[in-house]
Amino acid sequence: MKSGGTKFKVGMVVVVVLLVVCVAAVYVITRPAEKPPEEGGAGKPGFLEMPIQEITNALAAREGVSTENVEIQFCELASETDNDHFAAGAIVGGSKSIVIMFENSTGQITVENEYTASTANELSAMSITKRELSKWTGNKVVAGWFQSATGGYTFMYYDGYSTRFQRWLFGYGTVYIDNRSVVWSAHSV
Repeated sequence: MKSGGTKFKVGMVVVVVLLVVCVAAVYVITRPAEKPPEEGGAGKPGFLEMPIQEITNALAAREGVSTENVEIQFCELASETDNDHFAAGAIVGGSKSIVIMFENSTGQITVENEYTASTANELSAMSITKRELSKWTGNKVVAGWFQSATGGYTFMYYDGYSTRFQRWLFGYGTVYIDNRSVVWSAHSV
């Protein structure tokens, strides 16, 4: 017959093993889906080159600006079934935010949403936010849709596209022009 101390030790071992199994299961279930490799990974298995220059050229032509005035903030594969459709966000001319679907084989652009800053403060807010990286996706953000708020501007931004769920990723924040800071709020899931 086992003593109380031995039963306790066996019980603790069982609890620790169950805890490790549960933690591993939670990790497997909740880990993010693997994304395509970032640009610059040519030569790696499964690498897909993002058509940054093609999107830049198409947006420049659409907007009537030079390619130097188009800043691609993010570009991601938009389809699980082909390598021809991309979701991209850009800043055009320092004053326009635009998110698009791009069909690489035809050069066709479908605009999801766009916003043009109209005041000096909105232009300043856009200048600040376009340098920010999303803490959710790691992409640069495409901010706009500014609304005056105490000490700054609230805004909506796009920061990627979920290929798996076929929808845009977006969030909200506040930009403070005086100290050039950004406070992040809610984000889509």
